[in-house]
Amino acid sequence: MSFPLKDHFNGIHPKISKKKNKGLSKENTIVLAIFLGFLGGHRFYLKQYGYGMVYLLLCWTFIPLGLSILDAMVIGIRSEDDFNHRYNRGNSSSTDYTKSAISLPFISLAREMNQETLNTLETLYTDEQMIEKLSNIADVDTSAEELIKICFTYDMLKIAETMLPKNKLNADEALVTGVSLMVIDLIDPNHGLWKYSNEVLQQLHQDGGFRDINQAVLNILNFNNPLNINYSIGEDESQQSKSNFALPPMMQLTQNDCLLPYATTLHRSAMIIAKFDDHVSQKEEKLLDRIYQEIHNPIPSFKKDYEVYERKQKKSSTLEKKNLKAALKELNSLIALSDVKEEINTLVNFVKIQKQREDEGLKTADLSYHVVFTGNPGTGKTTVARLLAEIYRELGVLEKGHLIETDRSGLIAEYAGQTAVKVNKVVDQALDGVLFIDEAYALVGENQDNYGKEAVATLIKRIEDDRDRLVVILAGYSDEMKTFIDTNPGFQSRINRYIHFKDYEPAELMDIFKLFCKKAQYTLSSAAEEGIKQYLTDVFQQRDKNFGNGRTVRNTFEQTLENQANRLSKTSEINKDLLITLELEDVPTA
Repeated sequence: MSFPLKDHFNGIHPKISKKKNKGLSKENTIVLAIFLGFLGGHRFYLKQYGYGMVYLLLCWTFIPLGLSILDAMVIGIRSEDDFNHRYNRGNSSSTDYTKSAISLPFISLAREMNQETLNTLETLYTDEQMIEKLSNIADVDTSAEELIKICFTYDMLKIAETMLPKNKLNADEALVTGVSLMVIDLIDPNHGLWKYSNEVLQQLHQDGGFRDINQAVLNILNFNNPLNINYSIGEDESQQSKSNFALPPMMQLTQNDCLLPYATTLHRSAMIIAKFDDHVSQKEEKLLDRIYQEIHNPIPSFKKDYEVYERKQKKSSTLEKKNLKAALKELNSLIALSDVKEEINTLVNFVKIQKQREDEGLKTADLSYHVVFTGNPGTGKTTVARLLAEIYRELGVLEKGHLIETDRSGLIAEYAGQTAVKVNKVVDQALDGVLFIDEAYALVGENQDNYGKEAVATLIKRIEDDRDRLVVILAGYSDEMKTFIDTNPGFQSRINRYIHFKDYEPAELMDIFKLFCKKAQYTLSSAAEEGIKQYLTDVFQQRDKNFGNGRTVRNTFEQTLENQANRLSKTSEINKDLLITLELEDVPTA
């Protein structure tokens, strides 16, 4: 892992220049326009050489003289900031002058954004799945927390690079100073900048005090992606691809709940960057939409059977164990699912008693740990399956208690004779844990194809052969699963426990929406809250068997954020309250 942040920032501190730096002067331009304008003197001074040559070629006429007097009047009525923005921005010939002034509101937003990045980091630090994953990737000299900082800094800079291409960025730009302030605590916690007021920071920038820090930040853009995660569909390496960002694709591949708050922080920084000059162009609106899509859904065609290809050697990993009490607490804290919780708690009590009878040398009931989950999508079946795997581990039913999730595409091969091999490979990965098969009825399909029959036969054999090391959970729609089990005697004799996941009621859908808001640091105005309630009620009443439940809420939440982004892009000033508040006009329409 080579990402030497400390090497770039050691010894770099903001400093105030002893002499105020100057670039192109408004006063000088006016003087040149009046006295040498007929020769194009003011145009050459402003580095507008083409215009200057035209003035020079026409100097024998009165046209340049009249134009130069008009130029002097126009420049005279321009404000100093407008002059600097037009003529000093991007003037690479001056190594001393700060190319654009930084506003106090922009400094305030950058300061607040810095604090939000720290809050988001704390969320990542306490996520066991994240720490475990990155611990297996990081070098011996790099902790998981340090790698998170590295990835976060890289992703923030990729946002800036997308909004402003590298050839338009330089160390004197006010925008680069803003980006530096947004990430400064990640790359140099001992910088000492926050002891200064916003006014002092503004003057520091104006005097070139941020130049070295900004250049060090820009140098990070030259580093390679710190995770370098590739992904491909199944085993087809010809379809490999790679995201521009570091953490979002890893979070999506591992289905980590931190993706939403992480992506929200990145998108807010993009909105602040876009509003730097108090104007969002159509091009910038398209860039914001592209950034939103890429960080919220970094792998658009993501499916459960994707495999991650990393260029770093992986270490063998073990799950962070929870005790039974913690696993049950997490289960019972889930929104709604009262019937499911009751079923799981009853199963736990039954297993406990059977284990105690076994310890006392008494006879035990012939208990099957395999389960069928029925219900519509988005009702929490995968989440509960993961928790049940942990509960089984803590009860001593399984040694590892990990969850392997798959579906028909992960079990059925394209060629005759290969399906059994594919099924055995997946089952081997699930040994000592739980194999979760989503939409299990699709294995055989309506036409009872031979590949599907081969998969079912192989799976039933492995369930029998590895009955002490494997638990299978089959999931899908209620009617289809009943037909599937009833028409397969092998499953019918081995799986007799059914747990049904009901659709969430409107009030429960609203609770999930509020949970998304809390995780992503958003608040709802009273009008917006009523609007969301009505929208979710309408969606619930119009639902069919494909109703997405929790997924529908997530889609609603993401659409609300997109609507908010479009609304704020037309706002002249942005502050923290605007960034975190969702209004009625952001609510989708049914």
